[in-house]
Amino acid sequence: MVSSAHHLEFLRAGIKSASAFKTPKTLNRPAWAVPSLLGRLSLITGDGSTSAAAQLIATAQHHNEPCVWITRQGYEPYIPDLEATGIAIDALVTIRLSTLQQIARVADLLARSGGIGMMIIDGHEDAPIGLLKRLSKHAAYHHMAVVILAPKTEYSHAFSLIVKAQPTPAGTQHIQAIKDRVKTVPWQHTEFYHAVPGCP
Repeated sequence: MVSSAHHLEFLRAGIKSASAFKTPKTLNRPAWAVPSLLGRLSLITGDGSTSAAAQLIATAQHHNEPCVWITRQGYEPYIPDLEATGIAIDALVTIRLSTLQQIARVADLLARSGGIGMMIIDGHEDAPIGLLKRLSKHAAYHHMAVVILAPKTEYSHAFSLIVKAQPTPAGTQHIQAIKDRVKTVPWQHTEFYHAVPGCP
């Protein structure tokens, strides 16, 4: 146990205890918000996954985060949907690629660069586990949000957050946590459903 006199000497010498370097608590943050996704690899499933991702992009852009949307050719997000959420289309980098292998390579390179605040990956196929591990590492290192859109959950252990997004007849979007390593208590979130009918 360090005496108060020794503690004062340590402070004068610039030496701090480990408690002074504690990571700020994130438990009070909203579970479904851009700040809560930074530094994490997340997965969105469900019929409303595209709309939920668009809402995240709009919010990230509002906070001046550079955003990119990577997808397969022929599966590009519907522009009126994106505009309805408030996305600045001219500021959104959209990359259309032919194969999952190309998507994996480009996503890895962009995430490794650290120049992206939020990345949406909609490959319409299960991403290989090796890519998921690399993206998780890059997200944590660069404090960026990497979000995968997928029809089902594969390699669930690779994701820090998994949610299901489902539109409701009342015109809202229901977000339910399936897995969350940060928020141990089950949670759900409801937001306005911006998508054009028939185009989730």
